[in-house]
Amino acid sequence: MLYMVAVNFLAAAFFLSDKRAAVKDRKRVPEKRLHLLELLGGVFVVVLLMQVARHKRQKPSYYLRTYAILALWIAALAALWFIGSIS
Repeated sequence: MLYMVAVNFLAAAFFLSDKRAAVKDRKRVPEKRLHLLELLGGVFVVVLLMQVARHKRQKPSYYLRTYAILALWIAALAALWFIGSIS
């Protein structure tokens, strides 16, 4: 649980840093780094922040990968829940 809190906090920090950089026309956070943080578990906060911060919502190449990662996480959590309910 602590891991998920930490990785979501880190993903939020990088995502919001990228938003600030975009607004100020500064060097951005590479999308590969953002997607890596999503794969590690930070996808939940990123999906929320995409709506709240209004960032990366108009870029299909970004949000399609993000939602695919979200689907993988949901499937993995559902599988873990299902396996746990069988025992």
